[in-house]
Amino acid sequence: MCGIAGILRLSPAGASVSSGIRAELDFPAPFLASLDSAIKHRGPDGSGQFADSIPGVPPLRGGLPTQPVHTRGAHSESASVVDVVLLHRRLSIIDHDGGAQPMIVGDGPDDRTAVIFNGCIYNHRELRRELTALGDSFTSDHSDTEVIVRGWRRWRDDLWTRLEGMFAVALWDRRTATLRLARDQFGEKPLYYLESRDEPSRQVAFSSVPLASPSSPKPASLAAWLRFGAATSPPSNWLSLRPGELLVFGDAKPSAVGWGGSPRGPSQGSSSSRAAFRVPLAATIAFGLLNSSTRATPPPRDYPLAPEEVESLLRRAVERRLEADVPLGAFLSGGVDSSLVSLFARRALGSLDTFTVAMPDPRYDESAFAAAAAQAIGSRHHTLDCNAHPADDLVHLIRQINLPFGDSSLLPAYWVSRAARAHVKVALSGDGGDELFAGYNRYYALPWLARLRPLGPLAPALAALFPTSNPRSTSSRAARLLHAAVHHGYFDLVSIFPRATLPPELRAHAPTDDNDRASPADQPPRSIAAAIWHDLAHYLPADLLRKTDAASMSCALEVRCPFLDTDLARAALSATIESLTPRAERKGLLKAVARRHFPSFIVDRRKMGFAIPIGEWFRTDFGSMRTLLLDRFRGAEPFGPPSLGIDIDRSFTERLIREHDAAGGNSTNPWKGRDHGQRLYALLVLSIWAEHAGRVHRIEAFAAAPTSRHPEPARPSSSPDR
Repeated sequence: MCGIAGILRLSPAGASVSSGIRAELDFPAPFLASLDSAIKHRGPDGSGQFADSIPGVPPLRGGLPTQPVHTRGAHSESASVVDVVLLHRRLSIIDHDGGAQPMIVGDGPDDRTAVIFNGCIYNHRELRRELTALGDSFTSDHSDTEVIVRGWRRWRDDLWTRLEGMFAVALWDRRTATLRLARDQFGEKPLYYLESRDEPSRQVAFSSVPLASPSSPKPASLAAWLRFGAATSPPSNWLSLRPGELLVFGDAKPSAVGWGGSPRGPSQGSSSSRAAFRVPLAATIAFGLLNSSTRATPPPRDYPLAPEEVESLLRRAVERRLEADVPLGAFLSGGVDSSLVSLFARRALGSLDTFTVAMPDPRYDESAFAAAAAQAIGSRHHTLDCNAHPADDLVHLIRQINLPFGDSSLLPAYWVSRAARAHVKVALSGDGGDELFAGYNRYYALPWLARLRPLGPLAPALAALFPTSNPRSTSSRAARLLHAAVHHGYFDLVSIFPRATLPPELRAHAPTDDNDRASPADQPPRSIAAAIWHDLAHYLPADLLRKTDAASMSCALEVRCPFLDTDLARAALSATIESLTPRAERKGLLKAVARRHFPSFIVDRRKMGFAIPIGEWFRTDFGSMRTLLLDRFRGAEPFGPPSLGIDIDRSFTERLIREHDAAGGNSTNPWKGRDHGQRLYALLVLSIWAEHAGRVHRIEAFAAAPTSRHPEPARPSSSPDR
């Protein structure tokens, strides 16, 4: 795990060069310092920097450059100067001595390939053996970083589908004068980029953490983010690489290339159109099991997926994620996913430390179940004090990740990461189990959406009969189901702000994904299989994995997710829903595996999730959360300075607070008021982020606004009624 950042720029060969951080480059030192500062917390064990400049690179035409580029003289009018800087902050996990970055490989000054990398490659030893057999020589003992750089020099872009792991990679190749940015297929590791045209130069910055942007978020971007609390790209001018995506930056004509370098036409996916509207700087490749462009999933199985096969695949996935030159443990909530992961890790290692935190509210505290699971596993279990300071912790996290992240489970994820980091440097997690094995309660509400849809205009009247003062109550869930059935289906079921409840200033800009107007790709899922696919493509990377990365890397803790193993995921995605949910039991197939090892009170207990009573905290001021809320909303600029352009009327937030207060536990009328805890939280983090972004001074090198793209909604939810 690490933090990576950098800049690449193309300039006409005759452009003047001013003084900068290096004699041969003129990148603005303050911007580079900001990039380095933003990623510093992710890598406390070391830092590195690489700079390169190529004068007189001829323009390339047609296709992705993978062969050497022969430079022309610096005075060629058609040539470009290519400058690049790579920055790295290291969290040292594997090969302390041989894994320093940036890692540079080559036979001479003009044959250099440099890489910086965040993540872990679990099959690096197998790939190293394969490369050695092909004649490659390694200088490190067991660095996975060296496998990436030598693997690319051997296999070029066929490398990415060979990697089993989590990664965000920046690879500069001097021979082809190109910078490659790649992200793993599930989106475990984040990578953001910012394109700019400051004629006559063109440039791209990238980072594990997007810098706070001085530009105004577009209303459509803001509405898409606020509706679901997270999005595949932030509501700013920074964009996110999609899971399983490779972007190639250089002086090449934009083109889109699919798996293995085969051309792909616009009719087969969105990547062609995506590349076409880029600054003439980037080409794109989509790869991986969950190729969002082709939606290529494994072919259906002609036989059921059996518990024995799932157990074997999960056991192997866990074992592949155990290599570390530092202490390793596992998060343990006492649920099915984390219990199975911890069990197989303990059996493989012989001993294992497991961790849970005692939550301040007993209704949300799973520590007793975790202790019981640990006893069955045989682990050294630690029940830790979360040491919660919600208001201070929230402000710290939002400013650190530079994103208005709207999932309140970020806080407990941070507390357990912080507590575990005192004991280990790597932790295993059960993330991904619910998406792959149909574990969310909301999936099983989908048939009811179809049954209730014919109610039409009667549905809102029926929904009004159900009190909604308690978001965890059956009546609140019934009201939400009725509303979703006649409006936006699954999207309203999982949204923080269903479209009709958005601030009026943003409602008109929200995506119109009505069933009768949406394109097929944007329509709400109507089956469990479609919902699983949708959550894997949106909710998992934009919300769940982003939360895990932000919370853990804030503490310099590496988290690995065995359920996101390619072989295990391929098996689950090729299985029928009937196979995943035998006898219509939620997550039934995985529970069948768990019943072999754990008592029924662990396997069959009610799903709790990683939630906090955020609504009550806003009423009672637990951890100063109400104080923070009121200070922000009733301040002079609740959503940043007017120049930021976030226009949410104060009357809207005041109405939400009044209705929320009326729905408190002391209310004698359950029909009075409505719990807006998740909505107030989303607006609060937007306010914190806007204040931070409003302080940013405009940086001249990136003053021009890039070509924009609206973020795709993540459809996330951590609230208990979804």
